[in-house]
Amino acid sequence: SYTLLSVVNPILENGGKQINVLDFGGACGAHYFHLRSLINSSLKLNWVVVETPTMVKYAKELENDELKFFDNFSEAKAYLGNVDFIHTSGTLQCVDKPKQYLDYILDCNAKWILFSRLGLSKKNKDVITIHTSKLSWNGIGELPEGHQDKWVKYPFTFSSETNFLNSIKSKYEIKAHFHDSSGMFEVNGEEIVGYGVLCKSIAV
Repeated sequence: SYTLLSVVNPILENGGKQINVLDFGGACGAHYFHLRSLINSSLKLNWVVVETPTMVKYAKELENDELKFFDNFSEAKAYLGNVDFIHTSGTLQCVDKPKQYLDYILDCNAKWILFSRLGLSKKNKDVITIHTSKLSWNGIGELPEGHQDKWVKYPFTFSSETNFLNSIKSKYEIKAHFHDSSGMFEVNGEEIVGYGVLCKSIAV
């Protein structure tokens, strides 16, 4: 959220009254609620979360005048109109087609993009593996009542760092690069790196 503030503060300083945010993989809006608690209410957060259909179904009850949920980029982008900022945290590793979703992100033509909790392969190839974790590790807070903790497995893709950065640099300049290993784990025989990048549109 403090990196989000690095983008929000200049808008406030320039007299901005609203920022349009697309949060890809933002679950039930935790990042929105945290940032909302940190900034003055004079700035409106027009915030949309793009999530799975199931997540959107259950998150709808949290919607308000600032926060909305969609299960696809086209509807989210149409709702926002101009996208000031895209935030995504550890999401590209978990989708079935990371390159396609990266293209969706870039095609939104946002002024700023924050990729945090990245996990990338140092080789010129994607590394696809199976990630095993406890159900309780996949979210904030305790498990809902009636749900028992258990081990879960799901595909995880570490995209080629070279291909990822080449895609980014076709439209964006990387303004900040910070260490963040929380979106990666060791894979035998592979070199995986974790970090985050804050990107500014070349067109801005």
